[in-house]
Amino acid sequence: MSIRVQIILLALILALAGNCQEKKGEIIATVGEDQITYEDYLQQFRNNLGVLESDTDRVAKAIEFLNHAIDERVLIQEGYRTGLDKDQEIQLLVDGQRSRFLLDELYKVKIIEKAKPSVADIKAYYNKLKEQLHLKHILVKEKKEAEEIYSLLKKGANFDTLAQERSFDPSKESGGDLGWVSWGMMVDPFQEAAWKLKSQQISRPVKTQFGWHIIKLEERKKVETLPAFAQAQESIGKRLDSVKRRQLVESFLDKLKKKTNLKFNIPTWELLQTRDTHMMAQDTSLSRRPPGSYLDSTLFGIDERSLPLVSYKGGKMSLGDFLQNYTTAPPFRRSALNDLEAIKQFVFQILMPELLEKETRRLKLEQSKGYKENIAKLTEKMMLDKMRNDIVLGPVNSVTEEEIKAYYETHKDQFMHPEQVRVQEIMLSSQEEATAILKQLKAGANFSKLARQKTLRANAKEKAGDLGYFPQSQYPGLFNACQTLKVGELAGPVLQGGSFSVIKFLGRKQPALKTYPEAKREAETKALTEKKQLTYANWISQKKALVKIEINSELLSEKLEQEFAILDQTPKPKKISGTFPFKVKVGPGGVIEQVK
Repeated sequence: MSIRVQIILLALILALAGNCQEKKGEIIATVGEDQITYEDYLQQFRNNLGVLESDTDRVAKAIEFLNHAIDERVLIQEGYRTGLDKDQEIQLLVDGQRSRFLLDELYKVKIIEKAKPSVADIKAYYNKLKEQLHLKHILVKEKKEAEEIYSLLKKGANFDTLAQERSFDPSKESGGDLGWVSWGMMVDPFQEAAWKLKSQQISRPVKTQFGWHIIKLEERKKVETLPAFAQAQESIGKRLDSVKRRQLVESFLDKLKKKTNLKFNIPTWELLQTRDTHMMAQDTSLSRRPPGSYLDSTLFGIDERSLPLVSYKGGKMSLGDFLQNYTTAPPFRRSALNDLEAIKQFVFQILMPELLEKETRRLKLEQSKGYKENIAKLTEKMMLDKMRNDIVLGPVNSVTEEEIKAYYETHKDQFMHPEQVRVQEIMLSSQEEATAILKQLKAGANFSKLARQKTLRANAKEKAGDLGYFPQSQYPGLFNACQTLKVGELAGPVLQGGSFSVIKFLGRKQPALKTYPEAKREAETKALTEKKQLTYANWISQKKALVKIEINSELLSEKLEQEFAILDQTPKPKKISGTFPFKVKVGPGGVIEQVK
């Protein structure tokens, strides 16, 4: 960072309102006993810095956000001082989020912390990308059939023929050919088995979520172009992390399901099926609904609805409880009633919130640092909102007539009727047609007559294309085209809203001050906004004067310099401006090569 920018930074720090001093240490600022780290407010201003090009503007924006963070700490401290953290409304809102925070912590402990790949994992993945495999496979549903096919292949049966006859994968039409495959394109069990094969070797049956595969390796080839490891490391790490998270989630839920030990009361389950089958038999319509669709709680008596359907570790579910969930679930989520394993999975999903909450209690996650921090952050966020909007600004809810008039008199530049122009227009669908019409007009054709015949703007046909007076915001293209015209002159074709217009300039109204009655409602809104801003600024200034505020300008300079360097090295997106429609030429990789 340049010396000039460092001077600006120090000057802006000293300009912060309040009892402010420079602080040495490893934090950005302290407000009384509270600390603000660089990470605390980094995300708040990082996106804003990207649109600013000069270091001066960036530093000013960074300090603006730091000052905002300090103001928030002052508000929160005042909230604690007045006991707002124990406010009943806030506590109720926080209590409503405790389960979510516990589940977040459970996900962090069981999934996120275990999913991060090591450098060795990333390198192993990268090395596998150095070659591609030409693979074929046969996919069947049952293990027994897969073993039978494998046995036939070992005896010399033709792979392509068996794939065409037995596989249910779309690749069967080409003899099971999957083409050239890179590591990461297939699910893990499949690719791990495939990468162990030698050329022309056939794997034993491999189980995936799709079924049972027999894989054949045709050949291997080296990948000629591969990015350097340093370039690929981050993206590979993210992919491995994502895959590992998915695997950990599946493993965790499988273990939870086994531990839950779901047991169905078969007679009660059969009662469900009997009633459903009976109702289905009475349905004489041509479009019968699938099994389970006929169930309704009214088909069962009170005693029947109380019958136990499912027992599990720590609880049970009655037939009535099941019906309440099953009949209200969307059809695509209902498992087939005659498939016990599918129904078990449906019940497990119903119980999952309860089971996960029990797991968080078992792990005592309510005592974890992350959970406590999330509760504290939410509490303080709500305290901040209540302090600012209810306590500081709540009393400021109106302005007097005198205040409205005073605002109007001192801010007349805000209450101007904008410049307006008046034109006659002939709106046409193509540029060529508009050019031809303009040529006719210049040759002496009657504008009003042509407008009634040709314009596509329906509400202006009867007025011979006269649009009356309008501001720039209404028809920006037409307004801008009038800036160099004299009354009576023609212009066009003008692109406006996807159509092409020929216009005749009829007149201009200069900006004019709105009368007080015209501006009163707008002035009232703005006067109230200003009053609130002044009230807040005065309140925060008084409170900050009572608090010791220290800022570590040296550390802040260092961090901002690093942030600016990253921004300067990041390619800036190309900005496209103009009036639609654009004609865009897109090159390889989705890169925009030309815009017309």
